Amino acid sequence: RNRGIPYTRNHGLELARGEYIALLDSDDHAYPQRLGRQVMFLDRNPEIVQVGSWCSFMDARGRMLPKVRRQPLAPDDVHAHLLFHCPLVNRTIMARTAIYQDYGYDLEFPRCQDYDLHARLSAEHRMANLAEILVCGREHPGRWTGKSAGLGRDRKMDVARRLLARIGIEADETELRRHHALTR
Repeated sequence: RNRGIPYTRNHGLELARGEYIALLDSDDHAYPQRLGRQVMFLDRNPEIVQVGSWCSFMDARGRMLPKVRRQPLAPDDVHAHLLFHCPLVNRTIMARTAIYQDYGYDLEFPRCQDYDLHARLSAEHRMANLAEILVCGREHPGRWTGKSAGLGRDRKMDVARRLLARIGIEADETELRRHHALTR
């Protein structure tokens, strides 16, 4: 039976044996240089626990769309952006397997489980993105993200609430809605 994305990702983490784990959804595409570039980066930067990249997009039929998601690169910029949105595209992530196994995905986050994980990691670890398009994501009407927008908003506000509390800001519901609206 379908137990949801966080459960399935945690199961994959239990089975993982390599030093690194690369994430990619079944309908997306990784470019040939992706794994090599990310392994080289993580090998050279042992203080970084995960690295993402920029991402292009295609439609349901595989036709390229005129869209590229460019995220902040440097660890300090990634950390600052986390307070407002998820600055790491999950389908582009390569991470140190042992760290991901230690943290795992929270089953209470059927949506935004990646944002939640990145936020929790950010308390003790550094993350970065590469200024290269290494993955192409597929966009289509049947995507879970599109079907669960309200849940996504609620989970993003949960993550924001915890991140704001970490810096001493206790936000009420109205303030959280306004904070969430800043990135929209």
